Amino acid sequence: MLPYRLVRDEPGLVVIEPPLAVPGFTKVLVWHERTQADPAMRWIRRQLAAVQV
Repeated sequence: MLPYRLVRDEPGLVVIEPPLAVPGFTKVLVWHERTQADPAMRWIRRQLAAVQV
């Protein structure tokens, strides 16, 4: 399940309503200490934090 605004323009996807009401959500980032300095993980965390939902 994804927010409609993230997939509405994706070709080939069929969007259907969920079978029950879904309340809003909060975006949270959590990671293990050993990945703190990993360049790839730092990059993906920055990308995720920049998403405006």
